[in-house]
Amino acid sequence: MNKRVFKLFLHNLRIQMEKLVANPLLLFTSAAAAFGLVKAAEEITTRFGYITLPFAGLIFCILLIFHYRDQLDIFPEPARERETYKLFVPTMPDKREHLDAILEVIEVSQEVFGPDALNAANDIRSWRDDPYSIVILKSGEEIVGFIDFYYFTRADFETYLSGEVDFHALHATKTLAHPAARTAEVAYVGTILHVDFLRYLRSDSQYSKEISLLISGAIDAFLKYQEIPPTGLDVYSLGWSREGRRFLSKFGFTEDPHGKETLFNRQALYSRRNTTREQLVSLKRESAERRTRISREI
Repeated sequence: MNKRVFKLFLHNLRIQMEKLVANPLLLFTSAAAAFGLVKAAEEITTRFGYITLPFAGLIFCILLIFHYRDQLDIFPEPARERETYKLFVPTMPDKREHLDAILEVIEVSQEVFGPDALNAANDIRSWRDDPYSIVILKSGEEIVGFIDFYYFTRADFETYLSGEVDFHALHATKTLAHPAARTAEVAYVGTILHVDFLRYLRSDSQYSKEISLLISGAIDAFLKYQEIPPTGLDVYSLGWSREGRRFLSKFGFTEDPHGKETLFNRQALYSRRNTTREQLVSLKRESAERRTRISREI
């Protein structure tokens, strides 16, 4: 329990520090409050002696546990009982099992990102246009995560990179449908979601292993369904989180020279250009080796 409280405390402390740095007035107010607390502590120890300090520390720890008690009750233990995994590409829009998988992905995404973050009708329509554009990782009946893609011609995607159109317009008018998407020159990774990502108390080793499984599934999908052009496939993705950027870097992605003119909050765009089939096979092998090393830590 103490370790869990400490982990929650550090997580929330980091959030509060980011707020302080972003708000100079709040930083000044907090500094003034801290100075007042220090002066009050000096006055108390002068009057009653240093014996009061251990009691003050004990009271602080008790308050800390009560403050995070609700979070400790809500979030489960780090260990997850997952022994078998299934990578699933729902390529048949008219098959009930495949439609149910997409509906479940939408439901999970709304739980993570909020009910207004997704338009279910648009997502289903996009999937029907190209049912080869998503890879789902499941453990039993539980969705662990998924990766989805948008495919473009290189010429169309260059209009986005050059700033001629924004991503909304590009996505709405230039996304390739099946079967044209199978010979695309550019793949844009729209979402890499691990459902446990936002859990304070996730097992990082297991999280890394399952993300590695998911990315391996995406590589398998490229190898199975895509006709990689002679010049190679350009793959782009958004460096949204620190963990996401770390995984992208491990798979050979670098920050794109076009900078941060991207759709979400001007986050960095990452790319891996001219990726050949042989390089994808090599990436798949490296991913399996990395996953074996991670498994030893769990």
